[in-house]
Amino acid sequence: MQYRRSAFSVRPLAGALSHSLRIRDSRFSRRPDRAPRLVVGSLRVTALVIVLTLASATASAARPHALITTPSAPLGVTAISGNASATVHWTAPVTDGGAPVTKYTATAHPGTKSCRAPGTRTSCVISGLANGSRFSFTVTATNRVGTSVPSLSSLSVTIGAPSAPTAAKPTRLRLGKKGDNFTGIALDPAGDIFVSASNLTQVLERTDAGAVERIGSDIKTPYGVAVDRWGDAYVAGWSSGDIDEIYPDGSEVQIDSGLEPNGLAVESSGDVLVANYGFNDIVAIPPLGAPTTIGSGFLKPTDVAVDASGDVFVADYGHRRIEEILASGGQRQVGPSFTFNGDHPLAVAVGPSGAVYATDDEDRLFELSSAGRWLAIGTGFSAAVDSLGDVFFGDGKAPPTVEVIPAGPWATPRVARATVSWGAPLADGASAITRFVVTAAPGNETCTTTGALSCAVNGLTAGQHYSFTVRAYNAIGASVKSSASNPVSIP
Repeated sequence: MQYRRSAFSVRPLAGALSHSLRIRDSRFSRRPDRAPRLVVGSLRVTALVIVLTLASATASAARPHALITTPSAPLGVTAISGNASATVHWTAPVTDGGAPVTKYTATAHPGTKSCRAPGTRTSCVISGLANGSRFSFTVTATNRVGTSVPSLSSLSVTIGAPSAPTAAKPTRLRLGKKGDNFTGIALDPAGDIFVSASNLTQVLERTDAGAVERIGSDIKTPYGVAVDRWGDAYVAGWSSGDIDEIYPDGSEVQIDSGLEPNGLAVESSGDVLVANYGFNDIVAIPPLGAPTTIGSGFLKPTDVAVDASGDVFVADYGHRRIEEILASGGQRQVGPSFTFNGDHPLAVAVGPSGAVYATDDEDRLFELSSAGRWLAIGTGFSAAVDSLGDVFFGDGKAPPTVEVIPAGPWATPRVARATVSWGAPLADGASAITRFVVTAAPGNETCTTTGALSCAVNGLTAGQHYSFTVRAYNAIGASVKSSASNPVSIP
């Protein structure tokens, strides 16, 4: 989406409250499949400011006090089954109502069993639940005014059964050959991986079936790469200053030139965002029309990413920090500055839940923790995150490979089958785990293991796309399903 940030305000009347609103002019674009990028219409949104005049009996009216209300409901409630118990987890409400949350109360359904936690904690254990019975859970938040409405219910769990299987161990995917100098990574909705390398004149594409192909031609020092929701790839030619668009059929077109481009990103509308390294700004290239600058004041920006709300994240190399350009207007720093050992940020990526990742010029991969600190989680120099939360990064120790930190089970396609791996559940429940069962979707083909954390699902159809889930079983019953694996296509 292309936008122009602007603001307006209304001069307050005597004895009145005034409000300043920010608006965003939006231009929506569509493009027929495989057709050139064009705009077919536009929409202007107008905001109305209502000024409320307060009647006052005196010349100096008293300032109204802020209204304090009950908190909003807690979010993201989950439960881990135990022996005649369940540990309930949640995240804090969006708003505390203007007064600190003093306690949380988790309740099991059906029934009235509950547990409480102080306002500084986000979990508690409910005891006295019957093994073999299924329960779901809600949580309320309380402040000095009162108690929130209950949260949405968690998924139901069988008490005494294991918790869900967890994410697989990190894995490496080989692309290219020794000597390839990877500079950027991007992912498409189908699960294909795109990698740029500065020593090549093409982009490497690893399909979800595991095949590696080369796309594009005569790209001068490829750096940033990005993919839109139509499957079109964009690559920044560092030496030429060009941005090229490569269609899935292999055709290629130049969409801009005269830049000093490094990292790229694509908004859901199709706007291509460019970290314009030499000009110290971020440029948006719309589907039709002239490029516009959406952020400035950087010093050698090396990468750019965009989240689901339209906020843009920038790796500001020279200032040693990650900056965020807010869709609502303004810029702010994200996390602390990169000051350890004099390093600088090189790449930035944002996950579907809003998690922020960055790499530095010491080939380290960081995740921004909930406490606002950069935590080292791997070794790499470029990064991307898919819609499941799987983190992909160029492995700085073992090029030319891409390492993956899965968010759930990991599937590797083979001829007529797929090998699926996962992590052990956090809790066995009331008795030892006896087996794991992997199920394919579509088709419901399965494989079973009595202890190993991987197995092969056979009988899969060539050319068909699959994902997989895993359940753990003990003498009491089955866990909830794991999250879905990465999608794969059977060769």
